[in-house]
Parts: sequence; C-alpha cells; structure tokens
Amino acid sequence: MINSKDIKKHISNNIYAIDDEDTFEVDDAISIEYRQEEIILWSHISCIPKTIEIDSQTSKSARNNSISLYMITDVITMFSEELVRTQLSLDVQKKCSVISYGASINEAGEIHNIYVEFNDIVPTYRLTYEEADELIDYAPNEEKDLYYLLTILKTRREFRLRNKAINVNNSYSKLKIKDNILRLIPYKDSESRFLVSECMILAGTIASIFANNQNIPFIYRAQKLNNIIKYSNKKSIDVPLIVGDFLTKSTLNKAYYAIKKENHDSLGLNSYSHITSPIRRYIDYINNNQIYKYLRNMKIMSSYELEILLSEINLRQKESIDKMRNNSRNLINNWLKDNGKFNLKIYFLRWLSSNSKIALAYFIDYNFEHEIILSNYNGNRIGMPLTIRLEQSNDITIIYRVVKMANT
Repeated sequence: MINSKDIKKHISNNIYAIDDEDTFEVDDAISIEYRQEEIILWSHISCIPKTIEIDSQTSKSARNNSISLYMITDVITMFSEELVRTQLSLDVQKKCSVISYGASINEAGEIHNIYVEFNDIVPTYRLTYEEADELIDYAPNEEKDLYYLLTILKTRREFRLRNKAINVNNSYSKLKIKDNILRLIPYKDSESRFLVSECMILAGTIASIFANNQNIPFIYRAQKLNNIIKYSNKKSIDVPLIVGDFLTKSTLNKAYYAIKKENHDSLGLNSYSHITSPIRRYIDYINNNQIYKYLRNMKIMSSYELEILLSEINLRQKESIDKMRNNSRNLINNWLKDNGKFNLKIYFLRWLSSNSKIALAYFIDYNFEHEIILSNYNGNRIGMPLTIRLEQSNDITIIYRVVKMANT
C-alpha cells in the first residue's frame, strides 16, 4: 500500500469524470481525499432524484425502457437527451449535485470505513480513457491522484480475487458509426478502464452496505456460482484465453436483482448493488432515490413498493436489451457481408441450435462473438479453430461454409 504521508503531500483533491470520448450521459466522477489520517476513495454519482421526482411523469416515461438503448445506429436515452445534456450529466467547472460514496481500504484490500454523503461538487477534469492512461503513466507530482487511486484499487481487486471473484478479459471490438461509416472499433483493457470499473464496483458495494446497515429498502444485485466454475476457470496452454473466458462465463448463473441482500459470487462480494448509472439505468435511479431521501429525511419507498416496481422494470429492461441485440445482430450481418467473405478464422463456441446449424462463433481477427449458420459443420468441440467462407447472406441470417479445420 502507499504511504499515507506521500498521499497527503501530493494529493490535489481534483475530481475526474472519465469516459469514452463520445459519451454525453456522464453519471459519475472519482476522487481521492486525505481526511483525518484516512485515505478515502470517492465515487460521485449524479443526484438525479434531486431534479426528477420518482412519481413524476418524467420518471414514469424513463421507466418505459428502463435503460438507455445504445444501438449501433442510434442512442435512445432513458431520460430525454435535452434533459441529460442540460441538467443531469456531470460537467466540468459546473456545480453538480451528487451522492458521494466513499471508503477507506486497509492493506488487505478490505473496506475499513464507509461514507455516504449528499454533496455539491465541481468536476475538475473530463477525460477520455486514453487521457487518463497518460496521467496514470506519467504521474506528475501535481497530478498523482489517479495513480494513487489505481494502486489502492489493485489491492482491492486482489481482495476480491481471494474471495473467488471471476476475472475475465475485457478487451473486445464493436461496430460504431463514425463519420457516417460503419467501423469496427477496438476496446482494450487499460489501467484507466480498470480504475473506473473497480471504483464503480466499490461504490455499488458501499451503497449496499449502507442501505443494509440503515435498514433502507433497496434493490441488490446478486449472482450465484456453480461448482463447475472451479474447472472452467483454470487456463490451460491448450486453451486460448478467449475460449477459457467463454467457458468460465458459460458456467455462471445469471445475475439478478433482489430486495434482500445476497452474495454476488462472481465479484467476490457478500453485498452489491447497481447505483453508478442513474442517468442510464432505472434501477440505479431508484436506489439513489432511496439513499437521497434517507439522507434528506424524506419519505422512501417500502420493500413492497420496490418489489412491485422491480417486476415491471425487469420486463421492460429485458425488452430493451432484446432491441439492442437485434439491432446489433442485423448490422453485424450487413458488415460481415462486405468485410467477412473469405477465409475467416474463428473459434467455434457452441451450438445455439444444432438442428438449424446456428452456432455462436468468436471471430479471431475482429475480436467479437456473433451467431452464424455453419452449413457443413457437425462438430461440437468448444474452441475448435475453423476457417470459414461466406456462402449466403441476407439482412437476418448469414451462412458460412467451413473450408478448413485444425488437426484434432
């Protein structure tokens, strides 16, 4: 762990909002503070309930989708885009109301103390992940905050891994429209992406602990692991990393929401919640509403009311996710018709329908998974390397023919 005297000497109390360059739904910012001999890691979450009442028409309209829909062709925000840009998003050099979730972490990576506060902040920087990586890498004396945050959060992740958290590769590629052209954009693991992700996991943990300790009715996020995970999580020199990660993820039970606190096993936590994206996800908005009103001594929803609301949101959210998947599937098919015709290398992952020859494949050169039809393939070995060639396609399906299989 870092020497606390070093942090006291170099800390700047800057507040950083870090996200992709084209993001305008800016829910969160992070900072580090030296307070009364403690080093506190802060995640500041936009306080949407201060602006939008839970029973308002604006809130009810947001509930229709329950999440922002990030489709390749369009973004449909949960709240209106004008409201997001003018009132809800955190903005540099502008006073923003937030709920701040803070924690001190001991040398073992355990949470020592937690803090939950309603604050007005002024974010100092709005950074892309690339800009944040540069700050972390160079770590100038006047800007060491992100470096310190990263170092402490690595200790925190080691704690979660000791508690059997599942760690998988987060590098991937996805299609985006840039300059009116459909392009494949790579997203690679980086220290800044790890930093933000771990900060958000910590914030969700803090909120769940606080809600449970204060008996605040709350929506928790939970997940149970199967015993088989012990086998699939072991990487072998004979199994490519991407295939090992697929095996790991395929053994996980689906995560779910619960009104009572439960373990989130794949994160290595005995308590967790979604609270860091209240502009983009309705569950987060509800949870922040509960905590905001508790902090302000206002009436909060009961567990019974939350349970009724959760049933509706689960359905709405599933419908929205299906819309995004259908949009992505069709556009990837169209992109592959132009860019994926000959001698593509894939790993066969599994049959979605063996009778219809619909398979899930990982495209090695493009770094994404996609469902395709393999017209002449009958195998079922997970991770089988295949070379395929486009045989036929339309807007809904894409059919490939296997032209080469690796020696088995």
